Amino acid sequence: GVLDSEDGEQGLADWTINLSGNESDSDLTTTGGSYIFEEVAPGSYTVSEAMHEGWVQTYPGDNSHEIVVQSGNNIIRNFGNVEGSVISGDKWKDDNGNGVRDEGDNILTSPTFTFQLVKEVGEGTVVVGTETTSSGHYEFDGLLPGVYHVLEVSVPEGWQQSYPVNDAGYTINLGINQDSTGNDFGNVPVVELEGYKFNDLNRDGYWDGEEGYEADPEEVGLVGWTIIATPMMWIEVFNGESTTTELVVDRSRSVKSSVTDSEGEYEFKYLPSDYGIWKLTEEQQFGWSQTKPDYDGQNYYIVEVDAYGVDCEDGEFVYDDDYNFGNWRWPVIEIFKWNDL
Repeated sequence: GVLDSEDGEQGLADWTINLSGNESDSDLTTTGGSYIFEEVAPGSYTVSEAMHEGWVQTYPGDNSHEIVVQSGNNIIRNFGNVEGSVISGDKWKDDNGNGVRDEGDNILTSPTFTFQLVKEVGEGTVVVGTETTSSGHYEFDGLLPGVYHVLEVSVPEGWQQSYPVNDAGYTINLGINQDSTGNDFGNVPVVELEGYKFNDLNRDGYWDGEEGYEADPEEVGLVGWTIIATPMMWIEVFNGESTTTELVVDRSRSVKSSVTDSEGEYEFKYLPSDYGIWKLTEEQQFGWSQTKPDYDGQNYYIVEVDAYGVDCEDGEFVYDDDYNFGNWRWPVIEIFKWNDL
């Protein structure tokens, strides 16, 4: 924003400078970058410039000059510009969720994602712009030199950022007239499974007021309970006479766990690499008995997860797609025994 003539900063030709106020006029800058308005009547005026595509104004800070012309005045007002830089990237679908853009991982045009660009200023940052795109490509242009960060700030339901990892973004040290490309983001579709842990006061196996039964305000969600999802698989077992199938732990996938929040809710997110059969159980706590699920002596859910969602072999125990767990607390009777001397 400063004219540094000694550093070779020269005038720009063929820029239109506009004068508006008591009268209007325009002038085209010369080879040396100069312009002039002559015989201007006294009064208040605004001096501005017509921007060129790909350029950014660096001076003045508020884009124009406000001046007051009096008889005999000779007023000089300058404009500074620099060719703007660009930060851009693509959004791609990470089909297998491995965080690598493999062959066949194509541009993701739907749903809509939102990206945000922030610039380091002093010890803090300021938001430069936000772009929402459904084309699979984003671009921030007209940028001044500086250090920028680009982030994916709005991920649609059913999706998860897989690259850069840990929901990170890009840090870019941008120069003059620089085109920073390849700042790409990968996203993977996720299947979500959720449910609640509740206090089943009447031990009926239903969450009263939440599962279609008469409300009981004391049957609240329970916080701090651990729900475990164990990967399972069917195998064939030969017992010497015939072959049967058994459901066993699938050690090629990792066990998941989720702790219920203040409302008693828990959640699991499944990537494509997680597709398959899962067993949902709760981590038991002393002094409580489980009342849901509890069918045919089984206190767990068996679900199958695929690209279409979650399917449960005993769906009649699932209410509104919530895989709920109910528990009843044992009554406590305190007895004190003393020596009656």
